Amino acid sequence: MRYRTFLIGRDDDCDLQILRQSVSRAHAELILASSGRIMLVDRCSSQGTFIKRRSGWQKIDNAVVDSGARVRFGDFEIAIDKLVSAARADDKPQPPAPIEDGPPSYEGVIRRNPEDGSVIGR
Repeated sequence: MRYRTFLIGRDDDCDLQILRQSVSRAHAELILASSGRIMLVDRCSSQGTFIKRRSGWQKIDNAVVDSGARVRFGDFEIAIDKLVSAARADDKPQPPAPIEDGPPSYEGVIRRNPEDGSVIGR
């Protein structure tokens, strides 16, 4: 299985830039598997990464995300489909525009299983 990883955060080097103070410089990673599976990994952000469940917002370290889900980075909420569309638009030659206007960060390395992209260590 092949997958693509997109870094989400405030930093100019992020693939999906969200310009909000509550979003860390390197906040999370969006992983799109060739099978269509969508994974979201928090990069030890200061304000957290969340998925909306029936019981409310659930903080996650890493999770498989349904295509209809809503996710939150700090106080920035977005539909996962919109985030995936922005990531796929990044395949085009022009640089992507920031998702929205608006500091601590984590610059650690995340190790993944090469078979399925799951996190095996930080």
